[in-house]
Amino acid sequence: DPGSAQAGMRGGFNYIEIVSLEAIEEISVAKGAFSAEFSNALSGNINVITKSGTNKWHGSLFEAFNAENLNARPTFLTFRPPLTFNQFGGSIGGPIKKDRVFIFGVYEGYQDRRFATVNGLVFTPRFRNDLLARNPGFRPILDEVYLPNQPFTPTAATALYTQAASLKANTDHVVIKSDAWLSSHAKVTATWLRDRPDLTFPTAFQAPGPNSFRTFTGRVDRVNVNFTTFRANWSAETRFGRNKVDNDRGDQVRTSMGPLLGITAIGVSVGDGEISFIGDAPHWVMEQKVTVQHGRHSLKFGGILNRAAFGQSLSHGGELQYNTAQDLLNNAPTSARFDFGTKPWVGKAYNVGFFLQDD
Repeated sequence: DPGSAQAGMRGGFNYIEIVSLEAIEEISVAKGAFSAEFSNALSGNINVITKSGTNKWHGSLFEAFNAENLNARPTFLTFRPPLTFNQFGGSIGGPIKKDRVFIFGVYEGYQDRRFATVNGLVFTPRFRNDLLARNPGFRPILDEVYLPNQPFTPTAATALYTQAASLKANTDHVVIKSDAWLSSHAKVTATWLRDRPDLTFPTAFQAPGPNSFRTFTGRVDRVNVNFTTFRANWSAETRFGRNKVDNDRGDQVRTSMGPLLGITAIGVSVGDGEISFIGDAPHWVMEQKVTVQHGRHSLKFGGILNRAAFGQSLSHGGELQYNTAQDLLNNAPTSARFDFGTKPWVGKAYNVGFFLQDD
């Protein structure tokens, strides 16, 4: 698969790495002292071959379902944590023109809902009111923090908030492959892949609140085109692949608070989050390989032109830190951190290689 320089997502939140299992026809592994025709690898090379359509229409449907009532109770819990997991999809393939043009497609989706806990210290109503009376400008920040729902003493400044929440993950994955015989000696194959994973879960470093969640969103768009021609004693293969992987990671509290600084005081932290992006840097590669049989010799030669790219941007919230409750009431921070983030940038590297071998 010449277009797959990057398959996974930061944080590993995508359920499907390279391609759906339903689309895989064959996997070959070359390791140790492998052939010179395999590029960009030192210790091994994995080649994934996807399925193609045939002269007969075939298809499949699948569904995998799991829920808490189908599982045993965890050893240290008195209940079964809520769980709903769905993996579903199907495939279809057949002829567009018999013996000449074929098509094959796969869809695979995931919907995962799991139990998660929101747990952390928050300000008590008394302390919150005192803080607002002295510093009305803190209201947008305090609106991002729940009030406690666990017992606390009347003089306490903080107390515990605990609540059930949910981890949510989704994936929509599509693969379409077409094969066309241009003649009895020439064939062209094109594969298009689209993947859209996402994940949302409560964060542990933010005080519990309406926006104390982190969201990952991914986008994968990949195209591969292969042209193969052959005769009795020689063959040639031309490949082109383009892979674009975008990955967003954002803390919802930063979107809600905008440019306001976060605060950390007496065990409560709110607003110190980020909005970051990795991507907008398509990777592409062109490869050419020729094989010639001459007597006892099997000569192989070819080359590769590759553009690797990486792009990123980051917006991170600043923070004011207070050592004591009195410091916070007086709005007298003991330290501050300001982060101006990273402007969008893209780095590129071009690589050229050639090989020649005689088997």
